[in-house]
Amino acid sequence: MTTAACSSDCAWLAAVERRVGPALAAKVRHSAEVIADTLCSYGANQLAFSFNGGKDAVVVLHLLNTLLRHIASGGVHQLTAVYFDGHDEFPEVTQFIDLCELRYGLRVIRVGAGIKQGLAEVLAVHPFQAIFLGTRRTDPHGANLGDFALTDPGWPRLMRIFPIIDWGYHDVWDFMQAENVPYCSLYDAGYAGQITLRLGI
Repeated sequence: MTTAACSSDCAWLAAVERRVGPALAAKVRHSAEVIADTLCSYGANQLAFSFNGGKDAVVVLHLLNTLLRHIASGGVHQLTAVYFDGHDEFPEVTQFIDLCELRYGLRVIRVGAGIKQGLAEVLAVHPFQAIFLGTRRTDPHGANLGDFALTDPGWPRLMRIFPIIDWGYHDVWDFMQAENVPYCSLYDAGYAGQITLRLGI
């Protein structure tokens, strides 16, 4: 992937910036630059995405999918999503993940073990170098994170990328509305706080 191909300056991004306010537009552009820099540094085939079906993860998924289609050279690369399945999810969550698998053409790796063990098992078979997460600054352990951070000591070594670390709650919903991004039906049913979040990598 060439540097030119990794440019995040594309027609889609300009269109998004016209649909949202200037503050959110600046955050979208920064997120796109983080993703583009990551694609340039690692290549799409060396990247994975931690996906739990939550709203923040869906925003990152939508950004990743869109930027890949616009800036990846050599054709569209299939996104690889890692789903840590605790076997106690609401059926709506697993159904939504299945829907996203079809809508975005994902390759979903479903892991039944705990996060640390599951990540080690995934990397033993798929030696990814970096993983995208939907963590935001107000999430647990998110306060001191930047756009990039290695996994903590004792964890499988992997670069973590946080494209929306500085997005606020309303930024997420405003972006999804502007871009018509799908989300799990549990949010409309008032279960937002009970959707299991497994992003503690």
